[in-house]
Amino acid sequence: MQSFKKFYSKILLFGEYAIINGSEGLAIPLDSYYMQFTFEKDAYVFDRSNELLIEYLKYVQAHSNHSCYDLVRFEKDIQQGLLVSSTIPIGYGIGSSGALVACFFDAYCIAKNKFESIDLLKKELGLLESYFHGASSGLDPLVSYLHQTVHIQSDGTCKAFVYNPILNKTLSLFLVNSAIERRTAPLVNAYKDKLGTNPSFKSIVEKQLFSLNHAIIEAYLQGDTSTCLALFKEISKLQFEHFKEMIPISIQALFNQEAYTMKICGAGGGGFFLGMGDASAIKEYSVIPIG
Repeated sequence: MQSFKKFYSKILLFGEYAIINGSEGLAIPLDSYYMQFTFEKDAYVFDRSNELLIEYLKYVQAHSNHSCYDLVRFEKDIQQGLLVSSTIPIGYGIGSSGALVACFFDAYCIAKNKFESIDLLKKELGLLESYFHGASSGLDPLVSYLHQTVHIQSDGTCKAFVYNPILNKTLSLFLVNSAIERRTAPLVNAYKDKLGTNPSFKSIVEKQLFSLNHAIIEAYLQGDTSTCLALFKEISKLQFEHFKEMIPISIQALFNQEAYTMKICGAGGGGFFLGMGDASAIKEYSVIPIG
């Protein structure tokens, strides 16, 4: 039977929430976790993953360009026991659905030449991921599929770069596992409601957060670690003041520390939170170095 590639999780380093309003964003692969199609049951196979693939097939049949995919083979493989093996925790904001889309696209797209443009590829992967979220930018599956750093620019176009884990080690980036599962959609909806009803909050996002995102992404891409650290602290302070509902009370205690700085990773609310600095002082949570 066919062997399948592994696809890895991702982290949205910079741009959380503001990216919804057209701000820049920067996402990187996270090799600590992976997903892979398989016919063999193992310790990481999703419960009822075959049923999930049956439902996903129905979605693709209804929403995709059939000429681009070998859906006959996909259905046959499902009937023969195709499964999803994954170490990516669901509801933690590191791209489990994006990795599944990457697995599907790699294995069953028969017209990859139609998506040689990164922006066309992002759009197509977003369509395939919309099954899970109702609407998707395509960023998560794009990072997973390319295994590259992806810069979403202010005009919505993308640039991809070879992933540089050394820079993340230099910045001492790490993830903190809050041990709280969350759903993205309610958090994003709450953010949009706040934007629509609170003009002061909207101004802070569009003037302050947009500017900070742009500056920290530029500093990161240029390898300017000291500027990254300073801007990371500013973003952390802004989020603690204006995005507190996205930070669980148990995690709030990790903000405003001397040894390290914390901020939301993705939607927040649970899952992983992103830190920069010396994480050795964090004892009560699992810490995962990035890089």
